[in-house]
Amino acid sequence: MRSRTRARLRWAVLLCCVPWTAQAADDRDERFFARWLAQGNAGSAAAFEAYLQKEGMNKVAPLHQLLRTASAWDSPACRKVQAAPFEVPPEDLWPATVRTLRLVARLREQKVLPAFEVVSAYRNPRVETCADGAGKRHPTGGAFDIVPLLPAELDATVARICDFWWKEGRSYKMGLSLYPSGRMHIDTTSYGTWGADRRFATSACKR
Repeated sequence: MRSRTRARLRWAVLLCCVPWTAQAADDRDERFFARWLAQGNAGSAAAFEAYLQKEGMNKVAPLHQLLRTASAWDSPACRKVQAAPFEVPPEDLWPATVRTLRLVARLREQKVLPAFEVVSAYRNPRVETCADGAGKRHPTGGAFDIVPLLPAELDATVARICDFWWKEGRSYKMGLSLYPSGRMHIDTTSYGTWGADRRFATSACKR
């Protein structure tokens, strides 16, 4: 219990020094999305949205958020691989997207998660590399980076989601990371939790 408290305290201390608004805002808004759709992407996006609707998962988050790639998509490294601001996952990965959306929906229904914004979802392998990602979760189509929009509730949110991970996370193959920026990573690729350096030892959920 003491180690778990220390991990959360380290996370909270780091968080206090990061401007929250910088993390909660993403300029890839609906207008930006509309311009991207007009560049020949409307058909694939509509097919993806229809699949989510068929599975009852089209209301968990707005479509433009679910199609955001890495936040670093416009960095020099990502421009070299022609990263786009949005990308529809390959169709064979759509079930993985739905699987994680079901988990996120449950977290919201149980009030584990407050209001949130999805800031990064599917990343193709080239984008995952240029964004310095971990390499195996976002390319599955079943990973989301989210930012809770109620900073006053952040400590309570961390406690709730860590408790959920310990009690029920294994049954969902839930991957969970809580970064000092306030961003949270959730996936259903494999059970695990880690900190900013990708080690369990630095996870806010470590006991």
